[in-house]
Amino acid sequence: MAYLIDGNNFLGFASDSDSSSRKKSSLISRLLQLIRVRGSRVHLVFDGPPDPSLSNFDEFHGRRLRVFYPPLGQTADDVILRILDKHSDRRTLTVVSSDREIKDNARNRGAKVQTCAQFNRTLREAGRLFLELDAEEKKTVKLSSLEVTQWMDLFDSNDKKN
Repeated sequence: MAYLIDGNNFLGFASDSDSSSRKKSSLISRLLQLIRVRGSRVHLVFDGPPDPSLSNFDEFHGRRLRVFYPPLGQTADDVILRILDKHSDRRTLTVVSSDREIKDNARNRGAKVQTCAQFNRTLREAGRLFLELDAEEKKTVKLSSLEVTQWMDLFDSNDKKN
C-alpha cells in the first residue's frame, strides 16, 4: 500500500491553515510511525518552495518516505497528478486529500481516495499501534556482546565437563 498525500491540504484539516515547519515535522513523524507499523510507502507533497528547516531528508531515505515540492510555476496539485500518472499500479495507491478535484482525478485514474478526516483516523490508529510495538520492544531483553560472550563461555565450559 502506498499513500500520496496532499500535505498542505492535510495540515489545513489537522490544524489551522498554518503549515509551519514544526507542523510539517510533526506530520512527518506521524507518517514514519505509519510506515513502521504498516510498511507503507508515502509520497508527501507540499506547496511552495522546499522548507530549509526540513532539508535533512537523508534520514528518510530507505524509510519509504519521499517529500516533494513543486517546481517554480507549478502547484502541489500538478505534482500529485504527475505522480499519479507515473505510478505503475494505481490500485495500490491511496490519495489523501479533501480537495474535490484531486479526489475526482485520483478516482478517474484508478486510485483509492481517503479524505483528510479518514486519513487522520488512520494516523491515530498507527500511532497507537506504534506505541504498543515500542512498549513491546522495550520489554525484550537485549544482551550486550560481553554478556553473549560470557554465556557462550559458560556453555562451552559445561560441554567440556560432560
